[in-house]
Amino acid sequence: MQLLQRHSWLFGLPITAIAAALTGAAIAASAGADLDAGAARPSPRVAAEPVPHERPRPSADAILSRNPFDHRSVPLVPRLACAERVRRAITSASPPSLAERVAGCISRVGPRELHIDHEAVDVLLEAQAATMGCGRVAPVHRDGSVVGVRLYGVRPGSVLALLGLENGDTVVALNGYDLGDPNRVLEAYGRLRQSETFTLEILRRGHPTRLRYVIV
Repeated sequence: MQLLQRHSWLFGLPITAIAAALTGAAIAASAGADLDAGAARPSPRVAAEPVPHERPRPSADAILSRNPFDHRSVPLVPRLACAERVRRAITSASPPSLAERVAGCISRVGPRELHIDHEAVDVLLEAQAATMGCGRVAPVHRDGSVVGVRLYGVRPGSVLALLGLENGDTVVALNGYDLGDPNRVLEAYGRLRQSETFTLEILRRGHPTRLRYVIV
């Protein structure tokens, strides 16, 4: 338990991403339920005055532009169809993914060196939950201590892949700070916005590798 508390910062980002996803799903489900509940209760006005099938139904624009002082009855657009359209609008909204937002701001200039625009750094730091949400992390222990973080589920085209990381990589240091000391790592992490360069030391298929990043 003590080890988990000392290195809880490793797990905070994925947990935040999951919580955000669940919250968004709950909001969408609640909105859909409200729409269904409203659509299930027919309007008394429609029930009292059924509309003949042969009478053409006015468009929504016609209803909105109707003279408010004209009290002649006007058939309403069926609420069920309206609810279905709104539900589709809610569930089909797909804003650009984080990888799509930063793909053009990260360029590889060598086997182990990448250039990143300042704007991309700000986006990545502000959306850190989504950054880590594209993969999984697990601490690597040696002699009872955490010596690194292994990456799983890194898919081609994801943010971690754009940053030069591969599935199975073990990150052992950030800017020279060993991951076994979370306080030092957090200190290094806090300086990333002011840094012009930073490094990640990793083990890739058992071989040590250093990735260098230049903020341009």
